[in-house]
Amino acid sequence: MLFNLAGMGDMNWCGPAGEACTARGTPYWLVLQHAHEDYHFADDDRTDAALALARGARRVLVVSKRNHRALERSLGTALANVEVAVNGVTAATLAAGERTMREHPLHTKGPVRLLCLARFDPAYKGQDLLLEALAHPEW
Repeated sequence: MLFNLAGMGDMNWCGPAGEACTARGTPYWLVLQHAHEDYHFADDDRTDAALALARGARRVLVVSKRNHRALERSLGTALANVEVAVNGVTAATLAAGERTMREHPLHTKGPVRLLCLARFDPAYKGQDLLLEALAHPEW
């Protein structure tokens, strides 16, 4: 089972699901997308529940060493099962994409379709700013 967590607060929503997995012997992983450095759980019960969820996971994937430190700071302990997940897009892939865009610039008439590889969450990702910029006549 995979739990995709937008932030550390989501750990409290997943507690019952983690308990159900543990009771049934179903392994689960946590993917933590964002760990704010100044995040604190509301009380000891929520901190304990989040810690139990994290400790019960086979693996807790975070997106950076900084997020790893922030998670452990908010839980007040080190976790042995945390791993930093590395973005699978290499520098060579990005360079190839840049070369392709230079060699074959986009020319469109009519609507343009965009693909968002992240979750659509303007509060965290700021997609509203992109949409606002693209709404201007020069685009």
